[in-house]
Amino acid sequence: MSPPPPSRFKMVHFLYDEIHGKETQAVEDLVRDAHPQNRFLALWDCTGPTKWTTWGTSIRPVLVENALIVGIGETGTVAAYLQERFLDLNLSVIAVNSPTNFQQTKLKRHPNRVALYSSHYPPIQGRCDWKDLADISFDIGWLQHGILSESGGNLCKYSIANLITQYLTGFDLHFSASRGIIV
Repeated sequence: MSPPPPSRFKMVHFLYDEIHGKETQAVEDLVRDAHPQNRFLALWDCTGPTKWTTWGTSIRPVLVENALIVGIGETGTVAAYLQERFLDLNLSVIAVNSPTNFQQTKLKRHPNRVALYSSHYPPIQGRCDWKDLADISFDIGWLQHGILSESGGNLCKYSIANLITQYLTGFDLHFSASRGIIV
């Protein structure tokens, strides 16, 4: 078996929160296995009303230029927020089943941003206008029950990990969509 193609990112950050920790861990494990040569860093959020401020100040010292940040649920919104806040780092973001606004935060369109979501996923229903905010966005029907859903044999985590891996190597996600991978 040939080794995977090299990643175009120096570092991959997976953001964790108290709600989607299991989903994030499942996806991160699969992506790590596919790219053992990459450096990965798991970042946990804090809880409480000041957590957004804490994200910005506590995470900045560990972010490096041209890194990828992956967030599931609210942490996808946090990843996009960090991308906008630290423009000098040229960060890329993948947000999965994330709302486009949270509390006082309203996101703006930004390059190097991918959104994978289902507009029928109850926690973000009516709050997922990613097509206006991301270069690449897909409203994916099979994400409507979440990543670790038992429907479909729990294949969502594998599909999401596959799409993240493709993005890491520079594969065109629009090509994946046209091939029926994203339905």
